Amino acid sequence: MVQKEALLTFLGISTDLHSLPPTLRNTYMKYKALINASKPMQGLRSSQEWTHHLDEHGVEHWVPVFVDLVNVFIAKSQFYSSWKGSFSRAQKHPQMKSWLDANSDAESDSEIWAEIKDADNYTIVDLAEWLKRKDVVKRKRSAVASAGKKSVVKQEKRKKERKASSEESDESSDGKKLKLKLKVKTKSKKNSSE
Repeated sequence: MVQKEALLTFLGISTDLHSLPPTLRNTYMKYKALINASKPMQGLRSSQEWTHHLDEHGVEHWVPVFVDLVNVFIAKSQFYSSWKGSFSRAQKHPQMKSWLDANSDAESDSEIWAEIKDADNYTIVDLAEWLKRKDVVKRKRSAVASAGKKSVVKQEKRKKERKASSEESDESSDGKKLKLKLKVKTKSKKNSSE
């Protein structure tokens, strides 16, 4: 326990964060703390500050890895199978990111979730379902946009084909006209020679 507290204080993470209730917003705060701490943890092996910090806390020299920090908050398997995927995708949706951060300008629960329940009752499962619905809508939009692009391409291709066909028929009709003129000239020469 002393090691965990030493690690959290060194990284500037509240030692109370790991004991907060598992609401979706609290879980997101924990996720952000983990992600923000991942880079500073990479330099702990060679950090004199870290060694000094451990000495101050009476902790034997120890070089933690990222998984050690993850395990303060949640099991490694759950972090990688649930938190990381869901929260990294949620951050790509500004309205959800704002709601998770509990920003004052965030949309209401009913606007985000299309339902009303206590904000403390939303879970990572609710977020996964929300993301799934957003992905379905996004796929439909991109399919429609893609279909629209394809039809425009097809229309342009048809125009080119018609134009080429029209030019060919113009050339062939010009050829027919020329042949007719030659026939007429030949007939008139024959008639005049008779």
